[in-house]
Amino acid sequence: MGQAECLITPEDALPPFTLREIGKRVAHMKKKSTATGSDGIRRSNVNHWVKKEVLHLLYNFLLLCGKQPTEWRMNRTILLPKEGKDGSRVA
Repeated sequence: MGQAECLITPEDALPPFTLREIGKRVAHMKKKSTATGSDGIRRSNVNHWVKKEVLHLLYNFLLLCGKQPTEWRMNRTILLPKEGKDGSRVA
């Protein structure tokens, strides 16, 4: 890996994430979620595969550099029609 070029100065950056904040967010993730993201990883696997300290470093690096993986900006929504409702009228 080469050196990353940061787009903003440290003075303009948001305050870094704390290890406590990362731990709190990971603890509140749904543990039994079966849906996967675009990367194929289930939310429930994060607790088992990744240490809080690694996420702490990763998120602060990305925050400082003003970058994020393209996959994090993607969302896939599947609409499920309800029985007895007109499917042509989506709210």
